[in-house]
Amino acid sequence: MTPPIAHYLNEATAPRSPRLARLRPIVNRFGLIFLLSATALRALPGGAVFHADYDNLALGGTGDTDVSDHAGPLVVLQQHFHPGRARLVGDGTEAPRGPGRTAGHVLRFETLQDDGDFGRTRGNRSELRLASQPLADPQNVAPREVWYAWSLFVPAPADSAAAWDGGDNAYPKRGHPKDDGDGGGREVYFQVHAPDGIDLQGNAENPPLALYRLPDARFPGTGRLDLVWRWDVNDPPQRAKADLGAFPLGRWTNFVLRVQWSNDPTAQGSVELWQDGRKVVDEPRQRVGYRNMHEMYVKFGIYAFDWNNNPAPDRYRAIAYYDEIRVSQGAFPTLAAGLRALQPQRP
Repeated sequence: MTPPIAHYLNEATAPRSPRLARLRPIVNRFGLIFLLSATALRALPGGAVFHADYDNLALGGTGDTDVSDHAGPLVVLQQHFHPGRARLVGDGTEAPRGPGRTAGHVLRFETLQDDGDFGRTRGNRSELRLASQPLADPQNVAPREVWYAWSLFVPAPADSAAAWDGGDNAYPKRGHPKDDGDGGGREVYFQVHAPDGIDLQGNAENPPLALYRLPDARFPGTGRLDLVWRWDVNDPPQRAKADLGAFPLGRWTNFVLRVQWSNDPTAQGSVELWQDGRKVVDEPRQRVGYRNMHEMYVKFGIYAFDWNNNPAPDRYRAIAYYDEIRVSQGAFPTLAAGLRALQPQRP
């Protein structure tokens, strides 16, 4: 079943033909640009609903013309970035290609502190947003299994004066400035959101699932990587997180994430994460996602939220490269089969 198109996109504009088509812009009421491609309807095996491997079709990729090139019915609805902040670059030109890789492309995101035009980009971010996926029921009680996978490369700083240190904070404590030097702040690299405008009587913009980087005295200059999941926006303790250790810099890192979405108070959900083929999170019997969350959408890219509404420039530039992005919904015959289907092939 094809996931529903988000409510603010006229379904009549969705691509109908499986043939390749020229990208066409659609501008919504916020002035944000949507790009749709008919490559979105190429068939994928099993429960796969999205695959983006930015190589030429002749090389077995999903297209290397635009950042929205992909296969599967889950279309790219929204792009949040300033012009030029998200683009395809040759694999190996800025991020290492690795042995055995074909000369294809990868997706490059960048955001700067003085990019913060909230009305245009909804904060300091450079992201692709995918169409919404339905959960099992309108109350998010029955479990719904969804898999996510991606390869991520964040370069190590060439200039120590422009390195990340995480000192900026959108919510500074007394005695600490909002803009603390030139080293950036916390950064989200993957997030899943509840529907826009959902009434949860709290801050529904906090994602119920996110992977982000934050300062940690154990890892100066790199920071820590955390996976966080939430189930109640009104009660801060109603969340859990996994400390994944030092943020990996200067190399490709492969992630596979398996989630059983469920807000059932009896904890029918679960969260599992593999990093470079090694299981680093295994949390059964969890509550995952908010109540009344009938659908959700995923975003890949950088959200530097500690820079929001803070236009002073930093020397640090947030840059990340992505490849082999996949989303699949529904269970596989075995866990091993799911990992084989989703595991990125970056070295």
